[in-house]
Amino acid sequence: MSKTSEIFNYLSKATVGLLCLVFALSSCAPARMALRTGEIPEARPLKPDEEQYGHQVLQALTEQYELDYNHPRYNEVVGIVEKLTAAAGADKDPWHVFILRDNNLKNAAATRGNHVFVWTGMLDYTSSEAELATVLSHEIAHVLARHTDPDPNEEARKLLVQVGAMAAAMAAAGATSSYQASQIVGNLTGTVTQEVASGMLIYPYTRDMELEADSLGMFIM
Repeated sequence: MSKTSEIFNYLSKATVGLLCLVFALSSCAPARMALRTGEIPEARPLKPDEEQYGHQVLQALTEQYELDYNHPRYNEVVGIVEKLTAAAGADKDPWHVFILRDNNLKNAAATRGNHVFVWTGMLDYTSSEAELATVLSHEIAHVLARHTDPDPNEEARKLLVQVGAMAAAMAAAGATSSYQASQIVGNLTGTVTQEVASGMLIYPYTRDMELEADSLGMFIM
């Protein structure tokens, strides 16, 4: 058998094995309890480690984007967040609002620790308080629904998939004496595994959470 045939034979077996791993992991994933329609979850007291997590996210973002405390709509954004969190009964702890400069980025986000981030591109794109409230209520809903909480089971699944990718790449490298070929095979195996994992393990949960945040955000408004 030629080296090329050996490589593709190995890749076929590795791919089947990795797919089995992904299916097994996704089948044992715990079912997430969905919110009832119209239900606004009670805000939990803010913990120091959650606030620290929010600060870490802020630090990471400010390495790429400059903070804008003088934006003309800054007070408007703060006011909208205050109204929405009060309506949701989530205003016992402070919410931290940050505007990040990037006129091309139409985005907003929120994370545990009550940190809300809005990019200037979103402020340019929304022309009214109502439009901006629609975006911010969705992001706040993610926090209240605890979508931003760490999930040990999800982290474990990600780690197992990564380990599978590394093992496949190492074995593929050993299947050929060509360094260049082994690099290509290893990279290909890792990329395929990553795409399979993200598509089958991450995206389905993300879709459910986005729909739930849409519904919850609407009721908060």
